[in-house]
Amino acid sequence: MKQAVLHSPNDLRLEEHDIPALEPGDALVKVTSALLCGTDVRIYTGAKTKNVTLPCVLGHETAGVVVDSNGPLPEGVELGDQVALYPLVPCGECVACRKGHPNICRHRVAFGYQLTGGLSQYIRVPRSARQCLIPLGGVPATHAAVVEPLACALNGQNLAKVGRAEAVLVSGCGPWA
Repeated sequence: MKQAVLHSPNDLRLEEHDIPALEPGDALVKVTSALLCGTDVRIYTGAKTKNVTLPCVLGHETAGVVVDSNGPLPEGVELGDQVALYPLVPCGECVACRKGHPNICRHRVAFGYQLTGGLSQYIRVPRSARQCLIPLGGVPATHAAVVEPLACALNGQNLAKVGRAEAVLVSGCGPWA
């Protein structure tokens, strides 16, 4: 399989690797769509290094098809399903996780940072990340990969308590500021 592996800033190489072997509880996803965002560009240029383990395969906005499993899949997910891959994998044991805030887990890892991201033909989803497989029946791959950034925007809307049909102004430079 082919992977775009970032070895150091501005050193991205297309490499041939074996399809990952599955450990007990793992799943294998064949990538059907992956997006690049400003964070990926900052990792590539070296402007973002925190929590990034090089070499790495970028791409945390990813969709694919579950093609193999070494154990049971999460409820609602079956072999052959189109899934979006939620990028954050919390530890499940720290104070934040136990209080229901896995998004601020200090021990989390992420696809495209420490785990293989979407710029690979296949991604091994470790047992600890099975909950990151989000089934999206009937959603084309090109739309499925945009679920993660769409979820970020929806979360912002919810946090700002913006209701339906309300007008808002979003201003700023985004990640480039």
